[in-house]
Amino acid sequence: MAKGSVITHAFVEALGLGSASYTLTKAIKNQLHPELQDPMFAIEVEEFPEPIYLDRQYCFDHQFSVPSSYGPGDRLLLWMRRTVRHRNQDSKQPATHLLMASDCFLYDQPLEFQRFRVFLRSKRILDTQARDFLARYGDDFPKLVESPKGMERILDCLGNIAEWPDPENGFRRNVESDASLEGLAKSYSVPLLAVRSHSSLPAELLKRNPEERVNIFRLLCFAEDPNQGSDSLMVFLRDLGAATRAPTVIRRTAAIKSGADLGWALESLRQFLALPLD
Repeated sequence: MAKGSVITHAFVEALGLGSASYTLTKAIKNQLHPELQDPMFAIEVEEFPEPIYLDRQYCFDHQFSVPSSYGPGDRLLLWMRRTVRHRNQDSKQPATHLLMASDCFLYDQPLEFQRFRVFLRSKRILDTQARDFLARYGDDFPKLVESPKGMERILDCLGNIAEWPDPENGFRRNVESDASLEGLAKSYSVPLLAVRSHSSLPAELLKRNPEERVNIFRLLCFAEDPNQGSDSLMVFLRDLGAATRAPTVIRRTAAIKSGADLGWALESLRQFLALPLD
């Protein structure tokens, strides 16, 4: 990539990260949060109904700067999470639920492209560490899932596994069969099935941040059950759908009888899990 390269919509779509692309409806504002009275950047986008807040500390730490010309119609890459804060960091104050941007990148800005390269590199490091954990401790998963701490440790690992593009290799994704999510799931089907079939998984999965939920969901869906076949996957989708308490998701996952039904069930759950939930 040339030194002056920038993030574009075509580039993002080619990387498979289109779900993290959002369109501004207003200029990004530096303002006091109405309840916390802390200075934050407020981001409003077409694809999500509520403001997303960005900590000023993030801007200092990452040298993130928004040009004055950036406004409605401009795109950005955005990863979100929900958190709870108290005014003046005093736990006695009322709790305020916030939708925060954990990472944010502007389109068409050369410096942002360089930041994005570093971001992808760090994601790939986490991915490598998570795959190493799976290789080392996969045989222990059937025992680990029986304790809350064990399940948490497993989900911490699986939540970092994804096919992140490689900025050092022309932003190519893992295409080798054994490195792809599908190949990985087939290689470690026994430990992954122990996780997928455990009764505590739906509730524990929904506690995670959107990015982790989607990563875990995609990996577990690829795991193949040599004994129960596709029935095992259908039970997983049904139980996870029920745990969402979302009528549309429940309806689409309760009775899967065809390939079309399966497609709807997978997509409805993926969309639900990608949302920053309360």
